[in-house]
Amino acid sequence: DVVTTLASDKKGISDKNIQKGKMFQEIGRHVKAIANDTNAPKKKISKMKRFFRAVKKAFKEACKAFVKTGKEAFISEVEAEFEEEIGKVKKTFGMYSLVEETTYQHMLLYFAEDMELIGSMYIAKGRKQNTASEATQLQ
Repeated sequence: DVVTTLASDKKGISDKNIQKGKMFQEIGRHVKAIANDTNAPKKKISKMKRFFRAVKKAFKEACKAFVKTGKEAFISEVEAEFEEEIGKVKKTFGMYSLVEETTYQHMLLYFAEDMELIGSMYIAKGRKQNTASEATQLQ
């Protein structure tokens, strides 16, 4: 019936939001690992260039974890959203380096926190949609 179809559609959307949330959190964890890597090469390149290289590397590592679960199609969808988030970061890059003393490591850690926050917001949205669709099914 129509109610069940609508509920299952909502569940699909909520599951995607939960998956997106987990993906963004995974990116945050990888960025944190890069930030805390004491063996990272100390090349003389700009802080901004290093930052975005690290972020893209973290995204690729997070994708590998999802490929292992058979969610390749999902990754291309998230990649577009991630590129959009990166675009926002580039526009507000100064926010990550407000003071001269802000180090490359601190910038990465701030970004990792943002990725984890975005992830938790997607997960909360997905869980809220799951709860709403379950309530619809009970009616």
